[in-house]
Amino acid sequence: MIVVTGATGKLGRAIVEDLLQRLPANEVVASVRDADKAKGLAARGVDVRTGDFADAGGLRKAFAGAGQVLIVSADKLGEEALQLHRTAINTAQDVGVHRILYTSHMGARPASPFLPADQHAGTEADLAASGLTYTSLRHGFYAESCLQMIGDSLRTGDL
Repeated sequence: MIVVTGATGKLGRAIVEDLLQRLPANEVVASVRDADKAKGLAARGVDVRTGDFADAGGLRKAFAGAGQVLIVSADKLGEEALQLHRTAINTAQDVGVHRILYTSHMGARPASPFLPADQHAGTEADLAASGLTYTSLRHGFYAESCLQMIGDSLRTGDL
């Protein structure tokens, strides 16, 4: 069984949809912060469990029985994101997950001037230190992230 975190987000939902083309629904678990947003998945036979990276107890229930967990990286930056990811990694380890898949970033490396690359490198280091088998899925830069990063520049005209 595989647990997909963030299963109501854009990436997590797309992954669940793809998995449902390859696996029976009873082998896919959607870990979500708001189960009401996943009613459609539940109606298709997906086990929807409440899980939040900020709540290790809830994650234990969400990850229970999983062979694999896909940690879709948190939509936070810096130390907050690292701590959320550590909670997910430690919880997966505690409940006996065999493999973690993690949505990292291409060019992830410590001390990168691009904050997300440094942050993902930190989580990859935590994965390596966990002793668990893991795969870092190094995605490229999402264009929508650019809009977040430039913030008020679109409104003010100053970049």
